[in-house]
Amino acid sequence: MMSSFFRLIFYVLLFYLIYQVLRFFQALKKSQARSKKASTAVSSQIMVKDEVCQTYLPQDEAISLNFQGKTYYFCSEKCQQKFLAEVKKDKKTRPSLNS
Repeated sequence: MMSSFFRLIFYVLLFYLIYQVLRFFQALKKSQARSKKASTAVSSQIMVKDEVCQTYLPQDEAISLNFQGKTYYFCSEKCQQKFLAEVKKDKKTRPSLNS
């Protein structure tokens, strides 16, 4: 009777140990997948600076403007209009819009 009791305890502990090991490796795999996904998402976006309000934003979300051979980026139409107004004040040639 006592032998079967110890055998039962042994199997319960063995099952618990295997369960914990499996949980550990699953959590490790998930954390590696998350960190890999996060690192590729961050590295794929190029940040550009808005010349008017001095903020940084992803290049694919920015409004671009080509002026005298240089590309300027803006966070909004309002910042782009401020830049164009400043250009008019300086009486320089009107820049051509990219897309």
